[in-house]
Amino acid sequence: EKLEALNLKKSEWGTKATKIEKLRGAIEYHKEHPDANIKDIASQFGIPQSTLSLYFKKMGIIRGQEKISEAEKVIEKAAKGEAILLAEGLSNIMVRSGSIIATEFSPLVQYAIKQGKTVEIFTREMATYYEGRVANMAYTAELETENLELKKLNSALAKLAKPGMYAVLRAKIVEDFTRDLVRARMRGARVKIGPAVRALNQKLIKIGEME
Repeated sequence: EKLEALNLKKSEWGTKATKIEKLRGAIEYHKEHPDANIKDIASQFGIPQSTLSLYFKKMGIIRGQEKISEAEKVIEKAAKGEAILLAEGLSNIMVRSGSIIATEFSPLVQYAIKQGKTVEIFTREMATYYEGRVANMAYTAELETENLELKKLNSALAKLAKPGMYAVLRAKIVEDFTRDLVRARMRGARVKIGPAVRALNQKLIKIGEME
């Protein structure tokens, strides 16, 4: 229907009916070979290349390569836009940075000039100093985080070890009490077991209160 609607007139490459057949063949070929070169299609069906390209556009046919070209143009345009924005951003940073350094750090600038430093050297040294400062700040923050984690770990370990520590202490007290009692009895000392055990219990109770 689209082909019949085209304003096809008799010309060197055929009558209207012939043109329709040639265009129909070119369209079918394009469907089967969407990436085919339009020059080859035009040559194969005896249609002038410019004419075939014009009718393809009139019929809304966009070849694969044209789509790629359009996409490349969009990408290139976007890339150029980003490059311009980046350049403008860097320019603004450099101008504002230079203004701030010149006004707020005038003594430092004067000192650099007296030392015979060029703008390039001075700027590089400033950037190196800032880069090192940022790295040191990041390292310090990392150490502080690690120290905090270690403190938390030590606290947790102390809580875990605390019950065991008191258990060992109680066992040691009972062991010492038993040993001293046996030695005293072996030396012939008259030790009253009841009061001695009560004294031992008092020590154990105090340890229990510390837990």
